[in-house]
Amino acid sequence: MGMAHGVLFVLYVLLVLQVSILHSWSWGKALLALIVSFLPFGTFWAEKKLFQE
Repeated sequence: MGMAHGVLFVLYVLLVLQVSILHSWSWGKALLALIVSFLPFGTFWAEKKLFQE
């Protein structure tokens, strides 16, 4: 289970970087998207507040 979690985390980081380049996010927004990945349920907050345009 740990390896699956690690692989999904790496995929999340790579996708955040790809989307931040594609949508010309500021460094702050991209960094915030990476920081919330360390918080429990932080990605749910990010989906609702950060990723919705």
